Amino acid sequence: MYPAERSERRRALAWPAVGLLAAALFGVAAALSGGPVRAQDELTNPLLGDPEAIEAGENLFRRRCVGCHWAPKRGPNLFESEISDEKFLEVVINGRKRSLTMPPFGYVLSPDEVWQIHAFVKARDRL
Repeated sequence: MYPAERSERRRALAWPAVGLLAAALFGVAAALSGGPVRAQDELTNPLLGDPEAIEAGENLFRRRCVGCHWAPKRGPNLFESEISDEKFLEVVINGRKRSLTMPPFGYVLSPDEVWQIHAFVKARDRL
């Protein structure tokens, strides 16, 4: 075997070893912390209560949502909905997969705009 081939082979074998080492260290960190290391359990809207976001959300709601969500027997009344912040974001961006009544808006609205709409909906009872 030529020296260059040996060097390539060593590099190819080194990456799986690095991955195993990282996994082992992660496991040790989890054991020492008293449980599994997790990301935040649920995503929350960072714009809740922000007056500027609420105002922007109202404008977006009137342009994008009012046609269905204030129409009888179309979309649900969002002001009475109790879905989580994370589910709201997911449904608006991806739509309802099994239903044609809620199309995906991820191609039209940014996540920040969806959060603004959500902030408006959540603040509506205080307006």
